[in-house]
Amino acid sequence: RLVCAPWIAGDSGAIRVFAHREVISDRIRGTGNPSCGLGVDAEIAHAEVEAASRRELPVIVEVGPFLCDCLWLHARRVKRWLAFELNSDAARLCAETIQANGLGASARITVAAVGDGRPVRTATNAREPSWTTSFAAGQDASRALPTARRSDAWVPTVRLDDFLPTLLAPGELVDLLLLHTNGFEHTVLEGAEGFLWSGRVRAVMGPLIGDEDWTLMLPRNFSLQNRMQSGAGTSLQQKA
Repeated sequence: RLVCAPWIAGDSGAIRVFAHREVISDRIRGTGNPSCGLGVDAEIAHAEVEAASRRELPVIVEVGPFLCDCLWLHARRVKRWLAFELNSDAARLCAETIQANGLGASARITVAAVGDGRPVRTATNAREPSWTTSFAAGQDASRALPTARRSDAWVPTVRLDDFLPTLLAPGELVDLLLLHTNGFEHTVLEGAEGFLWSGRVRAVMGPLIGDEDWTLMLPRNFSLQNRMQSGAGTSLQQKA
């Protein structure tokens, strides 16, 4: 049955999806297209231009890729795509997509809970298994939907400040940091504060993050652009 097809073919090759009904898998099955967040294509294109000015291909870091459909679409045009996914089942399917499309030289998926170093518990929407967020110790869990299933287990988190230097070459830039963590973006940024201030991250994109989180977490050399609105980016009064 088409609705249960585990592989979907498209212009970018084949992508592995869940063989059961699940919103992201169903969306890819129904359209044959990736289910990337709004504006990701434009940000990847911008990263390519920025990297080309250095005569390089871009380096992309993605937190929360789920089935890696953005990676599937764009990884052939980058130098390196490092993805971190908490859901081990989704990460396994992502690894199959990477292997099937010969992307192993540039793309890597790591099963990891990315945060600020504090342990977290997860909450998953019972009606939409692809919607998962995390809550660190001391954080209010009321952000989860009433139908969310909360895990009782605490999971250790890794900080991008600690993890990225082990994966990147000395001085290598990250042209785009993509966040898809359903409300956990602020905590991920807290764990990447040193990297953000080092100037080695050229752009950050988080589809669900609030303006206040941007102003609190990003250094002054970043500017903000809302992809839901037109116009140039606006400089922010970030922390000094």
